[in-house]
Amino acid sequence: MKKVLALVLAVIMVCTMAMAIQVGGKPVTSPDETETGVAVNPGTAIAITQDDLDKWDIEYLTEDGKLVPQIKDAKGKVTHKSTVSVSFGTGSALVASQGWVETTGGWEYQILLKENDTMKLDEKVDLSFSQISYKNTGDLKAQVLKFNDADKTAGTEDDKILFDVGYLVVEVELDEDDVIDLTTMDTIVPDYVLNVGGLFRGVIVKVLKGDSETGSGHCIMPNTGSAKWEGVIPVRAGETIFVSNPDAFDEVWTDKEADKYDAVVGIDGYNPTAKPASVKVGDYTLLGWDKPTNIYAKNYRTGALVKLAVTLDDGVASFTVPAFSWVASFNGALAGATVETTTETTTNPGTGANDVVGVAAALAVVALVSGAAISLKK
Repeated sequence: MKKVLALVLAVIMVCTMAMAIQVGGKPVTSPDETETGVAVNPGTAIAITQDDLDKWDIEYLTEDGKLVPQIKDAKGKVTHKSTVSVSFGTGSALVASQGWVETTGGWEYQILLKENDTMKLDEKVDLSFSQISYKNTGDLKAQVLKFNDADKTAGTEDDKILFDVGYLVVEVELDEDDVIDLTTMDTIVPDYVLNVGGLFRGVIVKVLKGDSETGSGHCIMPNTGSAKWEGVIPVRAGETIFVSNPDAFDEVWTDKEADKYDAVVGIDGYNPTAKPASVKVGDYTLLGWDKPTNIYAKNYRTGALVKLAVTLDDGVASFTVPAFSWVASFNGALAGATVETTTETTTNPGTGANDVVGVAAALAVVALVSGAAISLKK
């Protein structure tokens, strides 16, 4: 398949120091050159850590030398606490919330950004910090750290915290079969995958006509199971479509749910786009469905669980997978699932039994400011 890549990376100058940074939760080291990449994906969290506070000379509460947002006495009563607030020069509408979050690496003050699947990295400042206010119990006044956000363009000053919020745009051609194969995203965006440590949260794919005669085609939905599978998502030349990476999100099949998955059936895959996907599974009668089997989709961004409506025609099972969803077959019912509005039941001619009771989808990058490492969580 012929593909044309146009990797559009944000270029916002914020610091001239090479230092340890966090990418995708894994410590790495920035290049020994001016750091110019301050691109953040929507839905990520900008985390202010203990290291940041140290480099900004902010006094904070500690227990055993570790940053804590509050201290309790032996009876569990809070005796001291830290009140923190981040103010924004621009882009406050992009912020969903801010507050203390305890992580495996310790306490962090996180600024969570809203989801936005259409926002593109465009080398412009979408979000800036104007100040951070940090007050501990007993302080006469708050410690205030001000940042220069008056100039919303790129610059070399160390007193800026600026972000370009959005997703990388990648141009991909339809091939001669009118297809874009989403099962090989590492081929479609190799530079981007490499830049973020092998884990990307998503990209915006701009569809080009390429070798297609009509410019109308489809994306191939990934299949991680063993069954014969055809999953298609319709697209056309000139269209942009957000393609996410399910591995960058937290909502996956739980151990309890996975225990009910029947590997013999082999239906397992995901729809990484904002569009519903039409799926057909062949050799339906040969897949070992000798007991009631259901197909579920789980939105890996919200955790919403849906039991899918399935039709059967001449041994081929058909169903529609919602946007941003894992899909798999299960022996038995999963708790907490909603039901698709269209219900269809098919009968196995050989047994007379109902085969399927049908029902009805941080990246992380880094801002370096004043020698501080502000990490971005998925």
